[in-house]
Amino acid sequence: MGNAVRDLINVVPGVAEALKAVVLDANAGIDAINAKSGSHLVLKVSNNNKQVRINHRSYDNATGDTIGYTSKPNQTVTTTGDVYGAQMQPRLAAAVGAARLVGYQGAPIIKGSSGVSGTVTSGVQCFRAELTDELSAGKTFGDDLVGYDVRGIAMESGHTYSSNVHTVGFRMAKSENSKAWDAVLKLASTQPGVWNDNPTTELNLPGGTVKGYIKVIVNNVDKYIALYDIGNLAD
Repeated sequence: MGNAVRDLINVVPGVAEALKAVVLDANAGIDAINAKSGSHLVLKVSNNNKQVRINHRSYDNATGDTIGYTSKPNQTVTTTGDVYGAQMQPRLAAAVGAARLVGYQGAPIIKGSSGVSGTVTSGVQCFRAELTDELSAGKTFGDDLVGYDVRGIAMESGHTYSSNVHTVGFRMAKSENSKAWDAVLKLASTQPGVWNDNPTTELNLPGGTVKGYIKVIVNNVDKYIALYDIGNLAD
């Protein structure tokens, strides 16, 4: 096991140095842990059934957002590389199996028993994507701006797949509890030319039966998925 003082070198404030005790502030805490120059900062546990835990605690603030942790790397010079806020890459070693390999799980939970009050005014989202900028940022983009990007499959040949195993960009399971899914996709409001529920002036309607559309781009060509009212489906 490593030397705890050595491994916490450059703690601020209350600098932790080799052969010296770690000095805490008045609140028995520290403000920052900085890796020494030329080294990664490594946090790891010794037991297989333990995790690195961040902010496993209760919050009692009545205003403002509650945020478990943030990661905000700020690229200050032009680079030919990509800039990532975070990377998750769980692994299965050679000749090792598992029940499931999951890169990231977002699983918000509604706590409490039946009849306990509480109103969630803006819904529940397991994953929320927002493309943001600052006013007049002036960037030039050479590729798409995407809320959720599924890259091509980067797997070698030689694997064995059971029957009914498919490779897909999105999979949705049947609801397991009393609140069933209402739809596969919800498009809020309308955006003419992209999706609409009343496209009478936008598309050539075969037989006048099309009641909406969703635009998709296939090989850089605009295509439209026609939508119909229930009971008025085309053959």
